[in-house]
Amino acid sequence: MKGLRVDIPLKALCCLAALLLSGCGGEAEDAPAPAAAISKGPVDPSYYSGEVTFKIAEPLPVGGRELPLTLYLGLSPQTETRLAVEAFVDLRPLQEALPEIVAGTVVESCGLGLDLDLDRVEAVGKQVRGRGRVVARLYRCPGRGTEEERRGMRLLSQTIDVVAVATAGLEQDCIVFRLEELELSPRGLIGRVADLFGVTERARAAILGRAAEALANRPICPELPEDVAWLDPRYTDGGPREIVDGGMGAALSGSVDASAGTLVRLVDLARSRGILGGVR
Repeated sequence: MKGLRVDIPLKALCCLAALLLSGCGGEAEDAPAPAAAISKGPVDPSYYSGEVTFKIAEPLPVGGRELPLTLYLGLSPQTETRLAVEAFVDLRPLQEALPEIVAGTVVESCGLGLDLDLDRVEAVGKQVRGRGRVVARLYRCPGRGTEEERRGMRLLSQTIDVVAVATAGLEQDCIVFRLEELELSPRGLIGRVADLFGVTERARAAILGRAAEALANRPICPELPEDVAWLDPRYTDGGPREIVDGGMGAALSGSVDASAGTLVRLVDLARSRGILGGVR
C-alpha cells in the first residue's frame, strides 16, 4: 500500500500542474505544428512522454524579432518528492529564420572581406546541419597596421561552399549548441589560388569565431510561466532531436519538486484562478 499511497497524490499533482500550465485540459498530442514550421508533421509524443502531457507557447526574442516556439512537457511520478519531466522544444520557427539571421558580413578588414549566406538548416538525427557559402574578397592593403593603412585594389574574389555540423549539450538547464564540423570547399580552379593566399583558412577561422560566439550567446532555456516558475525544473540530459524530415527540436529530461509545500502552492494558485473551489 505504501507505493499506492505515494503514487496517488503525485498523479494528482501532475494533473493539477497540467491544468495550471495549459489553462485547459487538452492533450499536447492534439496541438497542431506551428504555422512557421518547415516540416508540417507533429512532434513525436515519445519526446515528451508522461502520465500527463501539455504544451506552453513561449516567444523567443532573436535578432530583433520574437519567434513563436512551443514547449511540450510530460510529467510522471518519480520519487516521493520529485516528478519526472520530459521536455521538448519545437525549434522549427527558429530553423526557418536562421538563414536570414546568420547571413551577413563576417569579416570586413583592410585586406579581406567575407560575406556569409546560409541556404538551409536541417536536423539530422541528433545533429544540426547547415549549408551555404562564403564569398571572400582579397584586397591590397598599403600601409597595413599603420595609420596610413587603406584598402587598395581587389586581388581575388572567391566563392567557398560551406557545410557546418553542430551538436548540443546541457549547461545549467539550457541547451547550448556547438559547432562540431566545418567543411570548406573553394569553387573552381581559382580555389587553388585562394588556398595559396590563405583565404580558405582565414575564412575558416572567421566562421569558427563567429559561430562560437553566436551559439554561446543563444542558449535554448525552456521557461515556465512566471507564476509557476518556482517549480524550478532541474534537467540532467538534453540535446537536438529531428522532427519528421529535418525539422529542428531539442529534448530535455529531468525532474521537478513535488513536495507537500509544492502541492499547497499549486492548490492555492488553482483556487486563485478558479480552477478549484474554496471551502464554504
